Amino acid sequence: MTLRVCVLGAGSWGTTVASLAARNEPTMLWARNPETAREINDARTNARNLRDARLPRALRASASIEEAVHGADAIARSLSKGLERGTQLRVTEVIHEVPPKHRAGAG
Repeated sequence: MTLRVCVLGAGSWGTTVASLAARNEPTMLWARNPETAREINDARTNARNLRDARLPRALRASASIEEAVHGADAIARSLSKGLERGTQLRVTEVIHEVPPKHRAGAG
């Protein structure tokens, strides 16, 4: 059985965790910045956060959180910190709004 994984946050730690997950299962990475998502998908890199790393083909990225979590069997706990711009919600609060049936935690 294939498990579809989603990691929220394409910083250095989120990208690293998503890369590790993608070695075993198809993994979607949510990137706030559309240019970062495009770079991950097209060049297989995230130069701003992981300068020399080559990312696995099983790792895909999206700047749409709805697209990123759609169909996910497992959503990696939030690996980011801080508040969402505009709403000032914690990341776990944003996670709860999008896929309300999933438990959320902050690491």
